Formats: sequence, C-alpha cells, structure tokens
Amino acid sequence: MNPDDVDKVQGSLRSATHCRWSDEEEEVFWTKIARPWFADASALFTVTRTFIGGSIHPSGGDVWAFATSGEYLVMIHAHLVTLETVAEVYPQIVAEFDRELDTAFLQPNESVGGCRPVNLAIANLPSTKFSIDILSEVQAIHDLACRADTQHVRGAVPQGLIIDNGFVADELSDFGRQAGLEKVLESRGIYRHGAVRYQFNDSVVVFSTYRNDYSLWDAYVRQCSTATGRAAQQCGPDPYGPLGGTDWHDLLSEEGCAADDTSSTITEAHFQDLTGDGYPDPVLLIACTLSDDGIWEDVRVYDGRSPSDSPRLMQSFGDYFYSLRPYRMTLASDTLTVVSSPGPEDTGPTSELTDRFQWNGEAFVFLSREAVLD
Repeated sequence: MNPDDVDKVQGSLRSATHCRWSDEEEEVFWTKIARPWFADASALFTVTRTFIGGSIHPSGGDVWAFATSGEYLVMIHAHLVTLETVAEVYPQIVAEFDRELDTAFLQPNESVGGCRPVNLAIANLPSTKFSIDILSEVQAIHDLACRADTQHVRGAVPQGLIIDNGFVADELSDFGRQAGLEKVLESRGIYRHGAVRYQFNDSVVVFSTYRNDYSLWDAYVRQCSTATGRAAQQCGPDPYGPLGGTDWHDLLSEEGCAADDTSSTITEAHFQDLTGDGYPDPVLLIACTLSDDGIWEDVRVYDGRSPSDSPRLMQSFGDYFYSLRPYRMTLASDTLTVVSSPGPEDTGPTSELTDRFQWNGEAFVFLSREAVLD
C-alpha cells in the first residue's frame, strides 16, 4: 500500500459494517463477522446470495478475509468453504510474509463489529451427512437472521417448517421477526439419528439430513418449555428416533430406485409417533428414477420401533398416486395432506390435487380430495 494510505485502510477495516448490492438477477449480502483474528487490523466477511424472481432461497459459501501489517495488505477469497477452514489455512499463507518481510500477519488481533459466526462444528456429524453446500445454507440463514432481514430469512422457510406449536403453510408466511435465531445457530449443533439439533436457552433449531442435495430446516421452536406435540418432540434430544439415521438411499435402491441416481430419493419426510409406542414413525414422500428409467412415486409409512438397517413397512400408498406427481406433504396430528400435480399423460383441466388422509391406529385412510382447475 501507499504509506499515506495505511492508517485510512486500517481504520476502514475496523469500522466496516454489513453491506449489500444487487443487479437484475441476485442480491448479494456481505456480513461482517466479529471473531478473533490476526495482524495489525483485519476484517472478515461471509457472503450470502439470494436470486431475484421465483424462489429467493438464500445460499452462502464465500468468505473474504482482509488483514494489514505495516504497508502490506493481504486479501483471501475462499469459495464454498467454512470460515473455520479459512482460519486453518491463513497461518500457512502468511507465515512466509512474516519470515521474509518482518511483518506481523500472525500477531493475534480481532475482526471487530458485526455478527458472531455461525457454529458449523457439529458434534458427532458423519462426514457424508452435510456437504459444504448444506453447511453454507445454514450459514446464510444465520447471517440473514443476525442482520434482522426477516424477508430473506423467510426465503429459507420450507413448507413443513415447525414454528413453535404450528406449521408454516406457505414458504413466505410471516412468522415474525427472528430475533434470537442467530444466537441458537451460534451454539454447537449435535447430530443424532439424522437430526442436527441446535439449542440455546429455551429455543431449538433442527435440520434433517435425509436429503443429500440441500438442507432441510425442520423446526424453530422458540419456547420449548411450552411446546406441545410435534414441537415438543423437536425439543427432545432425539427428534427422529432410531430410524432417522437410516440410509434411505441404499434401502430404496434395494427396492428399485436407481443406485447411481445422485439426487435424493426422498422429497419430504415426517417423523411422528403414530402407533403410540414412543418411537417416531417415518412417513416418507418418495420420488426416484427406477433402474429401468421409469419413475416411482409413493408415500410410505415405517414402524419406528423396527431396526434401522431393515425398517418394517407399515403402509404403502401404492397405486393411489398412479398417474400423479405428489410433490408436497404435511403431517399435523393424525392428518396427512399430500399435494400432487397431474402426470404428463393427463391432459385434463386439473392443475393440482390435495388429498387428505387420517390415521386410524393402523393405517392412513382416505378423507377427502380437492382439485384446482386451470
């Protein structure tokens, strides 16, 4: 740097705050991160993107680290890595500068202001369960919540998210300003039986790991002490029970799904004790390519008390959804709701079908059907 600019640059790094910019396709959010770092002055940022138009589901994954020592400025841009990974490689990058130039890039210091970082060091998490893309989405949810950006946090809300004691029926439903969500995600998550569970004081956030292509945010219960039903189940140490950790991809491959299909075989899953034996029973919405290139779509119910490596099938809806494309499912108390679109061979006026079923103690039985016409 020009010696006359050193004080100005260092002051800018210390005083820098969050920023954002947008074009016709996306909005980009730079979130200032407050945590111990190095050098005379430093600034850390994590980056979140949301696409304009259609889905605004946020995604993260970029880290920028700026550090100065004397007249030298180091900038590190890392793509699809965590901040902790950057912290591990930073000393390796700058060590030679300190040896050869007598700089102080390894001198302990802090990136000040902004948000505390999300905690992605999840205890007991198998390496195959959360990809860096999924961890980046968790980071994005945290950063937007810390910025009190309720609109874009809502972009990460799935149809079946449990909020306190109810469901969010629409992914853009306004469930209030998410003050406190970021603090929960700054605690250390714990993996057990397919669930990644964060807890801070009386609040929990739960993500499921049965998909391998994106994260599934299952619950945000703000007051576990007053939670009931499914929400209270999320507050417990084992929200999904033993079958939550079943390798469903392998299991369904044995039943006909193409083993080399890299996309998830499960569109949605709910874990609820239907039989009353204390074990959550998986209710799965399945969509996969068969080994003969056909399509298999079904809703299946398994016995949560059965072994995780060979779960017992209690119910298959089989041909009920023949010629339909079920794509959304919710389970509230004993009522199962499945939303489908007509198959490609259907040229009729129906654009959407909503079927409701009720658990009778042994199986789900049909209640009603509603059709939306074009």
